Amino acid sequence: MFSIKLGLKNLTRQKRRNGITILVIALFSSIAPAYWAAHKDPVKAIYHR
Repeated sequence: MFSIKLGLKNLTRQKRRNGITILVIALFSSIAPAYWAAHKDPVKAIYHR
């Protein structure tokens, strides 16, 4: 059975790289749109068609 103590130690280098890549993409895809939307005027954004 998998033990939490193993952590990242037993992961292969490729799996670690994949995990880091997934985290970076997830962070970028959630922070970038929020940062972009925070600089918009809400009234213009609502009434823009």
